[in-house]
Amino acid sequence: MSGNKQSFIIINAHSGKVKDKKIVEGEFEEVVKNAGKEFLLNEWLPSFSDFMILRDIFEVELKSSLPKEVISKYKEYNLKRKDKDTLVATLPVYLIVYESLKISEDSYHDRGVSVVAPYIREEDAQLLSELLIETTKKPTLEEIEKEENIAEELEEEDEDVEKE
Repeated sequence: MSGNKQSFIIINAHSGKVKDKKIVEGEFEEVVKNAGKEFLLNEWLPSFSDFMILRDIFEVELKSSLPKEVISKYKEYNLKRKDKDTLVATLPVYLIVYESLKISEDSYHDRGVSVVAPYIREEDAQLLSELLIETTKKPTLEEIEKEENIAEELEEEDEDVEKE
């Protein structure tokens, strides 16, 4: 992946909405570093939030009936057959979190997040956009309460283990 120019998509979402989407050419690591610098300088508020760049993976399912030219673009991304009609590729992605709010003792809401990923098909970009929209949406009161309950249960389990 490193050393050759490819197309990458940078999607920026904030508060449940995609703010920007652009396709850039370059080497993956350089594209990530440049995007990170851009968000660090233009979006991040140091007194308000941490700034993180996280490496992750994004699984993409492909129909084996897609044209061979399309499928061949996924070969370098651990392309495997899932079943008779489906292939799965594992795309590397970088998440740039520039606005994260603490909503309880152990829970945070990532309100400003961007992703950098290889750009192969618009369908993949759409799935990433939907994921970012969901991730950056304001959590409901029910979701916050559920997170707090899970945290309390984990604390109780830790206390039980310590007693044993």
